[in-house]
Amino acid sequence: VQACDHVEEANFPAETLGKHYVVTRPTSPRTDAGHVVRIYGNIDGTTLSYQPSRPGSCPATINAGQVVDCGEVGIDFEVIGSAEFGVATFMLGGERVDPGADEPLGDPSQSFAVTVEQFRKKYVFLAPTDYKNNYVDIVAPRGTTITLDGQDISATLKALGGTEYFIGRARLGVGQDGAHLLESSNPVGIQVLGYGENTTYQYPGGLNLGTIAAPPPK
Repeated sequence: VQACDHVEEANFPAETLGKHYVVTRPTSPRTDAGHVVRIYGNIDGTTLSYQPSRPGSCPATINAGQVVDCGEVGIDFEVIGSAEFGVATFMLGGERVDPGADEPLGDPSQSFAVTVEQFRKKYVFLAPTDYKNNYVDIVAPRGTTITLDGQDISATLKALGGTEYFIGRARLGVGQDGAHLLESSNPVGIQVLGYGENTTYQYPGGLNLGTIAAPPPK
């Protein structure tokens, strides 16, 4: 595989995993490139339901310790489980994100989706000022008012079919030397991501880490 990358992230504690996720396709600068989604189980026999549809090869059920790749996914979607589980997302390489460019924008990066149960109303987050494109992807329940760096961006959100959630995508300016402030009337989730030549990053812009699930059995 040409220009293969090694990616890794620390898992969230099992006690902080939830049953409800809204997974966003990473905003990309020149195409509507998808991402690779991975779902991992925490409890045997967990059933999963999806809206607006089940993407790729995402599982209908999953067991504790099981990891299932959904393949390349090009849509935003909601997934709800009968028990807690986790979701990871992997950005695609530059030749998929920025095809035909001599120095394509893009590279693999890994992040974790944040369960709806751990959303917050306020985020202070950083985005590097030396990347060509930086974005924040937002998941918000219906009727939410959102400001980003003091500007109301609520009108830019778009409904996710079959759900009570809306998706927002905003390109970031320099902010306060790379620092940004997002505030909302209801708890929301965010992913922060950016692109340079043959490089990317993505991370959850913040989350609660409340204990909302039982610890794994010993």
